[in-house]
Amino acid sequence: MLKGQRSCASGERYLQMKAELSPLDPTKLRILIVGGGTMGRAFAAGLVESGLLSGRQIVVAEPAAHRRFALEEELGVEAIASSALMPTRVDALVLAVKPQAFPAVAEELHGRLPKEAVVISVMAGVPTSRISEAIVHEPVVRAMPNAAAKVRRSTTVWYAGPAVT
Repeated sequence: MLKGQRSCASGERYLQMKAELSPLDPTKLRILIVGGGTMGRAFAAGLVESGLLSGRQIVVAEPAAHRRFALEEELGVEAIASSALMPTRVDALVLAVKPQAFPAVAEELHGRLPKEAVVISVMAGVPTSRISEAIVHEPVVRAMPNAAAKVRRSTTVWYAGPAVT
């Protein structure tokens, strides 16, 4: 066997381990992005334009009608006026609203997320403990992308709360 080649048995074991570590089928993921402004749009565009997800797999909650229309037209996502209208099945939720809007959003989301869903927050200055308490949900990840996220050239620092495994 040449250096760097794997035997058939080790290749099969690799695929088995990969399947065990990655039980989610990306073609079946459903993501809710709350906030269709700069960061929310950057997340949706990055997921769609990279081919990671299709627009049909993404729902964006955005109160501004002109933003909803633009998101639907440009990215093919479903855009809704409020997170209170969220779909029943959500695998991940991205909180991309300004911190002052969070109390209203938290009220809409309070206790409504499926237990398995991961919450990812890009809100500045809002700790994971506050998010978890306000929406009665764990696991929560806090991410701080920089402005270059708009062009998918960002460095992102993130912190996973204790319930993230």
